[in-house]
Amino acid sequence: MTQDIRRATSSDVPRVRAVTDAAHHHYVDRIGLDNVAVHPDAQGTGLGRRLLGFVESRVRELGLPEVRLLTNVMMWENQKLYERYGHEVVERRMDGPYDRIHYRKLLNAPPIG
Repeated sequence: MTQDIRRATSSDVPRVRAVTDAAHHHYVDRIGLDNVAVHPDAQGTGLGRRLLGFVESRVRELGLPEVRLLTNVMMWENQKLYERYGHEVVERRMDGPYDRIHYRKLLNAPPIG
């Protein structure tokens, strides 16, 4: 089942929350819950890669030179995904109780597709 990726609207909020909760409930004990997610039923289908590609396209449309994102140190699965698709570590920083790794991808790199 292929779905088009689009910007969320206010009517999507309940579904976005449900996906985030389902995808990251196992992280709550490790890091709390403040993120964007792929529902566990869709993990491994390429949706995460497509979402990263969507972000890159949007950032290019805006004329920005790079994508920046972050993940909690305890979310090693995300770290592998981001690095696989060309994001590089900028810094590791404590933000209050959160230990986060900050990434960037320069958009002169090949797009995710």
